[in-house]
Order: sequence, then structure tokens, then C-alpha cells
Amino acid sequence: MKSTFSFLKERWFIGLLGVIALSILVWFVGPLIAIADVKILSSEVVRLIIIMVMLLLWGLNNLRVTHAAKKNNDNLEQELKESQDVSGPSALGGANESDIVASKFNEALSVLRKSQPGKTRGKNYLYELPWYILIGPPGSGKTTALVNSGLEFPLENTFGKESLQGIGGTRHCDWWFTDQAVIIDTAGRYTTQDSHAQIDAGAWKNFIDLLKKYRKRRPINGVIVAISLQELMSQTEAELAANVRAVRTRLQELTDQLGIKFPVYLNFTKCDLIEGFPAYFDSLGKEERAQVWGMTFPDNGDNAYESQFTEGFDKLLLRLHENLNSKLHYERDVARRSDILSFPRSLESCKSSLTQFIGNTFSESRFHDQYLLRGVYFTSGTQNSNALGRVMSQFANSIGVGQEALIAKQQQGRSYFIRNLMQQVIFPESQMVGTNRNHERRIRWLQNGGIVCAIVSIVTGALLWSTSFGNNDLRLRDAAEKISIYEEELEAVTDAVLPEDTVSFMSAVESIQAVYSEENDGWLLGLGLYQGDALIEQAAVNYDAHIQYQFPKALKNQLANQLVREKDNPDFLHQGLKAYLMLTLEERFDRDFFYTWLTIDWNNRFHTKPEVRDALVSYLEYWLDQPYQAQEIDAELVENTRKVLRRIPLHEQVYASIKLEAMEKYVDNYRFDSDLGRDVAKVFQRADYEIPRLYTFDGYDTIYQPAKKEFIESLSEDNWVVGTRSGELTDLDLATVQAKLEKQYLEDYIHHWSAAVNQLRIVSMVSLESNLELMNALLSGQSPLREILDAISVNTQLSANMINADEIKEQAQNATMLARMASPQTAKFTRLANMAARKRLANLPENPTSLVDKQFKPLHKMVEVSRSRPTRLDELTESLVGLQIYLEGIAASGSTPENAFEVATTRMKQSSGDPIGRLLIESRQYPQPVKRWVTSLLDQSWGLVLGQAKQLIVSEYQLSVKPFYDTSLKSRYPLTKKADAEVTLDDFSEFFRIGGIEEAFFDQYLAPFVDTKYKPWRLKRVGNRTIGMSVKSLSQFEQAAEIRRVFFSSGDEPALQFSLRPLYLDANVSRFELDMLGQRMQYRHGPSQKSKVNWPGDQLMSDIRFEFEDYYGARTGDRSEGVWSLFRFLDLHPLRRSAYSDSYKLTMTKDGKKAIYEISANSAVNPFARDYLGAYRLPTRL
Repeated sequence: MKSTFSFLKERWFIGLLGVIALSILVWFVGPLIAIADVKILSSEVVRLIIIMVMLLLWGLNNLRVTHAAKKNNDNLEQELKESQDVSGPSALGGANESDIVASKFNEALSVLRKSQPGKTRGKNYLYELPWYILIGPPGSGKTTALVNSGLEFPLENTFGKESLQGIGGTRHCDWWFTDQAVIIDTAGRYTTQDSHAQIDAGAWKNFIDLLKKYRKRRPINGVIVAISLQELMSQTEAELAANVRAVRTRLQELTDQLGIKFPVYLNFTKCDLIEGFPAYFDSLGKEERAQVWGMTFPDNGDNAYESQFTEGFDKLLLRLHENLNSKLHYERDVARRSDILSFPRSLESCKSSLTQFIGNTFSESRFHDQYLLRGVYFTSGTQNSNALGRVMSQFANSIGVGQEALIAKQQQGRSYFIRNLMQQVIFPESQMVGTNRNHERRIRWLQNGGIVCAIVSIVTGALLWSTSFGNNDLRLRDAAEKISIYEEELEAVTDAVLPEDTVSFMSAVESIQAVYSEENDGWLLGLGLYQGDALIEQAAVNYDAHIQYQFPKALKNQLANQLVREKDNPDFLHQGLKAYLMLTLEERFDRDFFYTWLTIDWNNRFHTKPEVRDALVSYLEYWLDQPYQAQEIDAELVENTRKVLRRIPLHEQVYASIKLEAMEKYVDNYRFDSDLGRDVAKVFQRADYEIPRLYTFDGYDTIYQPAKKEFIESLSEDNWVVGTRSGELTDLDLATVQAKLEKQYLEDYIHHWSAAVNQLRIVSMVSLESNLELMNALLSGQSPLREILDAISVNTQLSANMINADEIKEQAQNATMLARMASPQTAKFTRLANMAARKRLANLPENPTSLVDKQFKPLHKMVEVSRSRPTRLDELTESLVGLQIYLEGIAASGSTPENAFEVATTRMKQSSGDPIGRLLIESRQYPQPVKRWVTSLLDQSWGLVLGQAKQLIVSEYQLSVKPFYDTSLKSRYPLTKKADAEVTLDDFSEFFRIGGIEEAFFDQYLAPFVDTKYKPWRLKRVGNRTIGMSVKSLSQFEQAAEIRRVFFSSGDEPALQFSLRPLYLDANVSRFELDMLGQRMQYRHGPSQKSKVNWPGDQLMSDIRFEFEDYYGARTGDRSEGVWSLFRFLDLHPLRRSAYSDSYKLTMTKDGKKAIYEISANSAVNPFARDYLGAYRLPTRL
């Protein structure tokens, strides 16, 4: 069965399976593949041809492989024959030794090639069977072991056993062909190389070279080292060392020259010469004698062979001892029983020599590699000598064993422990050998590379195909969704569609096209599955259809809506109607005008939606490239628009066209900051105001004048826009149009420059230092002020471009000539009208531009040069330099606040004597806006000086006033009514007295800036500015002044004088007593008398007490204590105004009893008129 199906593993069969698989793929999948929309495999004939071609290629490849194998074998045989031809008759000659080996090698290869042991060898017959080398010293029993091994030799019947054996010892090398391996039996002298060293070494090297040359990948599968146990036990130390060195050297040579690591099987032969061996194993049957006797080392990387051998050998000995009883039991011959009994001990006596040999041969050394010793085995090929018995007899005498026990028994020759060693141990491990590293590395690279390439190709192909399918599927799904969106958008389209409405469904069409695009389409979308061409083609058809039909309809609607929407805008209607009419009049269609008109509108309307604007522009450009197709327009709308235009003066229409053209061509408007330099923005705000280039000196000359001439000349040509007029335009008409056009243009010219100049403002500065930097820039060599005035002067003196009546006349006559050419039938009437035109031309102003010159003449004079005196700008600059020096003096010394305070106080007293005041007076003579700029600069400078002065005031306030107040007065009574802590009279006096802390600060720092002549006080204003103190803060300083008037009118100590007089006492009270500040007063319903009271009075008698006593003697009352007891008492018993302005009523009540006194002040300022102290709060900040 195994032989029957062995072809399944052959390479030709595997290749055939691949061809069949590809054929199935071509037949069933081929029709599904399209390349450029062409399914080249849809035809059955084409597919059959491709399949036949693949089969033919497969067959040709097999022929190529077979031919290559035959060629290689022929080359091998030829080389071997050439080697054999040069050999001589002598086998021992040095020149012939290698040739004899080559001849033997050739013979073996020839036998192997011709043999068919069980299966076809094919081209790899060199590698079909494993090859083993059998080496060992001469006479070690190598050949004898093979002959008696019991192995099957399939060629024995053909060639004879003797012809393969090498009877009497192997002279060179013999090939043993078994059914499982090829065993190369080498001459023992090749191992020892002790007779003819140079000849033997050369033959051995040639043998290895032949192995390497013809079995490059795996020259051998293993090495069997045969060592005669008889020789090993009888050798001296020197002989043993030489034997070890020879074996190790041959193994190293094989390793080095073959470049592989192979397993080594150590076979100790002639074990039958150990005393007792025949008797001990005589009872074994054929199968038992075929088993393995020895030890196989584990393949685990442990190379401690000596210890492994010792352990295994001990187990063998143990097993021998365990079987002694059964062996002795069945043996009846006494002599044989003695042999059986002595065998384990005889074998054990070999242990030391065996261990030494293994250790010396296979131990690791820095001079040679450590070999892969797979195991140590004991065999016997035949039993025909007792030489070792003699040796063992000597050993027996030394240990006291009788000589009779060692008598050798002549046994019949048969092999022990060889067959299974070969078949079950050595041959099954044929793949354990390594391969030629260099050769195998090259093959492995090629094989792995081929496998990787095949796998990568298959996987890549599958991935690419699946990716292509997936990508196309995703795109088709995406396209389906976009088509649905497109259909929905298209359904929403009405006849009133506008260009911006087309963006939605046009974008939908573009998005369908974008599903497949050159930018996004990679080759991964191809591979026969690409569906983009059909989709893009259909989308392009739809795109063209919409561009041809929907888009022009949208343009027509937009232009019509513009005419309706802008019906009151004469500047717009003419050009809009012109564009609208171009949709139906091919002979009037102006591509550039039409494109510009629409894109300007879209830029204005969709500046926040650039994607819509860009899309519309792209549609328009595409539409303009298509053949012209006239559109049906609204005739009623055209007629109504023409009626409106006929009511609009021609000069306004022309002017609108000039402005539109200028706006299109000249987008870089004039700006002071960009045209004059960045320093302008350092001095002036709003210098970025834009003046259209049309309204500049250059614009007047290069834009307005040419455009005016062009549009005046085209008035007759554009007559078709507004329809038929009554006759041609006469010279008079053209002259009138031009004059009115000039006037309107110059008025707008004045407006733009007036607006640009009037909105300029001096930059605001936050510090005196930055203000000085501004003045440095203002007065620098490239003064922004001078540059602006120069720019104004240049651009508003248009008289250099004289526009006189003669020029107008010439232009009018040229236009008339054009009109005559357009309407020859009106030439007669034109000549008649020219007479009146000449008369009217004489009345036109000589220089219309004088309107602009006159408007800006005052500013021109600022920079007007005169021989007798400097320009007014130079005078202003000189005054500004004085102001700069003045301000630098304030900021230069490092004491800016102190200097600013001194300057401010001086100017508050005399506002016109300083540079600021003088320049302010001087500025009145300058024209606007120069006057405003100078005033602004002066106001800003004065404000910054006041700001610096205020810094000093605030600093002193925080140092000298506020700390004392916070420590001694804040949150204390009587300034804070609900406070328990009280202000001491000393602190009160220190702060509020005349010349006290508060007044001293005010007089020194605030008095120059406060006008105390008014009630309430107010800040002095100079140059429209004050010191900048808040009204609330100022009121507190005024309140402090009132406190001084009330409490300190008589000196530095606070004092009040007032009188009390009883007015009323309840009838049920017999007596009322009032003790106020040491002044005791009683009242018993009798006549009232005034009593004078002084506050604060005696410190020891500062309390206030009152008491009611009824007719039963019951008393009740109240009491206030402390230096401020008067004010606490008045807080408890509020005063009410009496009929007299200088007196108040004091009502005292307790337990339902009441007494009323009249209290009146003895001073001009009534301290009881209001709460002076409770109303005072020192400001946190000024």
C-alpha cells in the first residue's frame, strides 16, 4: 500500500495538483474578471487554451527537471570515469590510491543508480538512502560485523555477497547496500594512517572530497566508529593515546571538510573475546541476539559523555548480575557455569579503559569540536578467537580466579547485538545529521525565498483582490447613497432655481464623480474589478446636462432678480441689464464682461461661504467653454428696466460703469499706513481707511480719464442695452454728459479724501514715556504728519491735469463721429446740432478740478513753500519741539511724579503761560483736521502730566492720611454709629483740627486742583481736564472742612457750646432731673430757665443722666457714659426741628414718662443741623 501511493509525494504530482487548481480557478472565476471593462476569459475557447498552455508548461518543466537530473548524473559518472582512467595497477602506490577510491566510489554510484530497491529513485538517488561511514583501526572487526549483522542486502542475489565484502580485510572502501541505508566500510589504515601516512591521508581526503562533491547537502548521515575491545584492553597507554588521537582526528577532518555536524555511534566489537561472553549469551535466540546491547545518550544538549557512559555501563552490569541466577539455574555444565559467573566481572574490568577512551576521544577541547556521541554499544560479529581470554586469564590470576575457569570454548560463529542497533537505532536517526552549512544555507535561502515569495504572492494576491473588491464595493455603496441624495436634490429644483441652488445637486453629481477619481483611485481599485469608468461617464453626462440646461436657467433667474431688486439703483441697472440681455443676444455676448459681472456679485454675496462661490465660478467657467445657446428671457422685465434706465441720466450710467471697472481692476485701495509706511500707524489711528484708487492723483490720470474717454465713446455702442433712442447723441449731449460726469466724480473725490482725513486720530498713549516716543516719531525726519499733509496736497491738487473745453470738445466730436458711423441716417441732424454745441462748450468751466483744490486749499498752505518764510508746518513743528522739550524735562530727572505735580499746580494757577497753553492758543490758526490733531496731542500730554501728578497725590495720601485714619478713626464711634470702640479726643483733634493731618494734606496736594468757592466743591478744569478725583472722594474732604468749622472754631481742641431749656413735662411727673456733662438741671412744672452746657466738659464728669420722679416718689431714668456720651445720648433721643431755625427739640422718655427740652447752639454753625461725624468716611482711594 505504501509503495502504491508513494507517487502522491512526488514533486511532479504536487505540481499537477497545482495546475489543476489553477485550471479550476481559470474556468470558474475567470469569467468574473474584467480588465478595462473587458472580460477576456468569458470565452470557453480562451479558457481551454489557457488551461492547455498551463498543462504544457507543467510537462515541459518536468522534462526540464528530468533532463537536468540526468545531466548531473552523467557529469558525475564522467568525472568518476576520468578519475578511474588515470589510476595504475598498483593499489598501494601513492599516485593510484586516490584513483582506486574514486573507482570504488564510481562503482558504488553505478550500482546505486541501477538499483531499484523497492521504489523509484528518480533524480535524487544520491539522497534516497542514508549514507554511513564505518571507520576504525585495522582488524577492529568492521567488515565482520556487517557480514554477520543479519541485515538485508537486496543486491546480494545480483552481485554476490563476496563481491561486496572485501574478504580478508578492507583494502580501500566497500559499499554495503541494505534496504535501509548505504554503509561505506573504509580501510582501517585510513583511520590510523600509521603505515603509509601520506598515501593514506591523501586517499582519505580524496574520499571526503568525493562525498562532499556528490552529496553536497548531506554527504553522510552518521559515522560508526568500530573499536576492537580486544585491542583496547591489550594496548599500552601510548598505543591507546595514539588510537584516541587517530579516531578524534578523523572525526575532526570529517567535520571540518564536510561542514556538517553528524551523530557518532561508538561500537565496541569482538565482545565475544570477553571471558564468559559465549557461555552467558549462548542461550539467546535469533531475535534476542538482534537486540541492542549498550546505551543511547539522550539528545538534550548534555555532553558529559563520561558520566553518562559510567551510569549506563553500571546499569548494564546490574542487569547482567540480575540475570546470573537464571543463567546458572538452567546451565548444567560446570565449566560453562563458571564462565557465566565470571562474565560480569570480566566485563566490569573493562570499565576503566572504556571510560578513559570515551573521555579522551569525545571530550570538549579548544582545539577541536565536541562530537555528537549518540551512544556506546557492544557487539560480536563471530566467535573464532580466544586472544582476549588469554588476557583475561592473566587478570584472573591477579585476582585469584582459577586458570581452568578461563579455558576458551570453541563456539560456532554467529553475530550478537548488531541488527537492531543498525535498524532501530542508527538508521531511524538518519535525519539527525546536519547538512552542509554553506550549501544548505544557500538552498535554504532559495527554498525559503521561494516559499515566502509564493506565500506572499498568494496572500498578497488574495489581499489585493479582496481589497479591490472591498474598495469597489464601498465606493459603489457610497455612490448609491450619493445618487439618492442627488435625486432628492433634483426633485426639489423648481423653475425659480438660482445659481446657489444648483450647488447642492451639482455638488451631488461631483461627489458621485469623486467616488472614483484619479487622486483617490489607486491600482488597488483595479485588478479587473474597477467600476469607476462607467460611473464617472454617467455622472459626466448628468453634469453636462445640468450645465447646459439648469445652470443657464439659474443664471437668468439671478440676473432677473438683480434687475428687480436693484430697480432703484441706477448705477447697477445698466450693467445688469446688459448682462441679462447677453443671454439671448449671441452677437452682443461679451465673455469677459459676463464672467466679471457674475463673479463680482458672488464674491460679495458669498464671501463667508467660499466653497459656494468657488463652485459657482467653476460651473460658470465650464458653461462659458460650451457652445452658445440663447436663453428665453422676460421681455416685460427688459422693457420695464429700460424705462427706468431711460429716466436715469446718462452721466450716472457712465459713472457707474467707470466705478465698476475700477473696482474690478484695482483692488489695492490707497491707505495712509501702507502707502506712506508703518510709522504713520505709530502716530495716527484709523490710518487704514481705504480710498479707492480711482480717487487718487494717479487714479484720476490713469484710471478715470481713460475710462471716461472709453465709456463716453461707447455710449452710442451701448445704445442697444436701453433700446432705441430718439436720434444719435449730439456734441451737446456728449458735452453735457461729460460735464455732469466730471462734477459727480469730483464730488465723490472730495468726499473720500475728506472722510479719510477727518477720521485720522492721534494714537492714545498710556504713559508720559510712550507719549514722548510718539512725539519722537511725529518729529522724526520721516514725520508721519508731514507725509500725510504731503500726500493730501499731492492727491488733492488735480489742477496739474487741466481739463479744458477744447479737450471736452475734441472728445465729444470723436464720440459724435462714432455715433454717425453707427447711425448714418442721422448725420444730417448731427451737423445741425453741432452749431448749438459749440456755443454751449464755450460756457464750460476752464478747470473743473478746482473744486477739489479749493476744498483742500487750507491744507495745501500747511506745506506750501514760500521764499520769505518757512511753511506753516515748519512753524508747527518748532512749537511741537518746544512741547517735546517741556515734557522731556518732566520725565528726565527720575522724579516724574514730583515734576509733574509742580507743573500741574503751576498750570492750574496760570493756564496759558506754559508750552501746552501757548501751543493750544497757536493751534486755533491751523485748519482742520490739523487743529484737532494738535489739540488732541496737547490734551493727551496734559492728561498724562495730570496723571503723573495724581500718582504723587495718591502716594502721599496712602502714606500720610489713610494709615492714621485706619488705625485711629476707622470703625470707631462717632464716625461709625454702631461701633463700641470710640475715637479718642486727641486722635480726633490730630486728624480734624485746623492744620491737622487731613487739612495739611488737602492744602498741600489737593487745594491747587479744587475750587472751594462753590458748594459743593468741584475740581478745577484746565484744558478740559481735571486732576481726576471722584466726586465722592471730593465730598468727603468738604465734609472734613465742615467738621473743622463745627468742632474747631475756637482752637485746636474740639468744643461745642449750647443751651437747654425745658418745654414740657408729663403731669404725672413731680420732678425731672437732667445731669449733662456735670451741669445738673431740675424742672418741677415751674418757669423754665436756660442752662448753658459746654462739650466735652470735664473728663471726670462726661456722663449724661436723666431721672423722672412721680408724686409717689418712684424714680426712673437712663444714662449715657463716655467722652462721646452727648452724641450717644442724641442718637438714643433724636432731635426734631423746632419752629426756630437755630433750635431743636430734645425729647426724653422712659417707662411712659416724657420730658421735652429745647436745645440751641451758641455758634454760627449749628452742630445739630445734621450728622457731621456720622456722614464722614475717608475715601479708600482718590
